[in-house]
Amino acid sequence: MKIGIKLATPDDAGRFAEIHARSWEFAYGGCVPESVLTKHNARWPLIWSKMLTNNRNSHYAITTDNTTIGFLTLGTARDGDLSDTVCELVGLYLDPKYIGKGFGRQAMDWVKREAVSRNYKSLCLWVLKDNLRAKRFYEKSGLTFDGTTKPSGLGDTVEERYFLILDTSEMQ
Repeated sequence: MKIGIKLATPDDAGRFAEIHARSWEFAYGGCVPESVLTKHNARWPLIWSKMLTNNRNSHYAITTDNTTIGFLTLGTARDGDLSDTVCELVGLYLDPKYIGKGFGRQAMDWVKREAVSRNYKSLCLWVLKDNLRAKRFYEKSGLTFDGTTKPSGLGDTVEERYFLILDTSEMQ
């Protein structure tokens, strides 16, 4: 099945909060303290409602068969050591029941095309060091760990930055 990607609206907030909580439990269970997950998951409904009220950060719904199965957020890289030609994939989350079915790959292909269409030259993202499944996924998508780490703010966990130079000739 193919995905659709559309700019998110305030009506997506509830589903995004649900997906965010489920995907964090799926991906971060065992990596992040349970108390941290519980605290964050309780806050997602309010956070998503606020973020989608004006949607300044390019939040998108990932859909298939008229069902929202995930979301992603794009923007200019927030790291001071990167130029404004770097697009940051701030988040890509799928409802866990849709993981491993090719939807993530389709979303990553869209992200790369979208970044090129916005004239970005490269793509970066942050991933938890212990989130091995996500790291394998991003590596299969062509990204590599660039050696940069930082505290995640989720207990004692660390994030690693992944990077990809975009091949604009393939994306046009």
